[in-house]
Amino acid sequence: MKKILDFTKTFLLYLFIFLLHVVVGVGINFVADPVRQPLDSISHFLHPYIGLVSVVLSSALLLFLTTLFTKFDLRSFFKKADSKILLFTISAAIIFNLIVTFKKVFLTGSIVSVPPWKDVVYTGRFLGPFIEEIFFRGFMLKSFYKLSDNFVLSAVVSSVFFSAVHYNPYAPYFNLLLSTFFLGLITCFLMVKYNNLWYCIAFHFTYNFVVWFTQNP
Repeated sequence: MKKILDFTKTFLLYLFIFLLHVVVGVGINFVADPVRQPLDSISHFLHPYIGLVSVVLSSALLLFLTTLFTKFDLRSFFKKADSKILLFTISAAIIFNLIVTFKKVFLTGSIVSVPPWKDVVYTGRFLGPFIEEIFFRGFMLKSFYKLSDNFVLSAVVSSVFFSAVHYNPYAPYFNLLLSTFFLGLITCFLMVKYNNLWYCIAFHFTYNFVVWFTQNP
């Protein structure tokens, strides 16, 4: 009974932090929305910087609250990475991405095009893996797994949160939900097996890079 109560309290704590993170991110984008409209050269120039500010501020709040309310040491998530495992992780991420995007890239004949580097970096696509892995596979997964000693339950809960944070009203959400959910499960497995966030970050970063390189901007 105590385990269930502790698990519920932890779940509600992460739900509160998660919702606060979403509200801050949405709030920043809502306030800055007029500037984001591509009406002139200034708006076009500021667009990626606004994305960066949104990611940095909401992520800083996310990590601050998490470290404040949990007992985990951030440094314990990172260890020296084995090059062979790292190479395997990167290869697995590429294969996983090809499976997810097979229909779009190979069956629909989508043209491969690459957006400007600053648009990718400033909107947080490559910053995201570091922040998200620390929160979802570091703090959140570790917390649930420590309380329940149940990998499946902990991984599913963490991955559902991870999928929810990637909601995009302009994208087919069911496909996005599935891809991010399974990406979450894979990185949860990597974290529990190797107890090293570097492998999770490598997988997530590689996946994002392949998405960026193969999708239309």
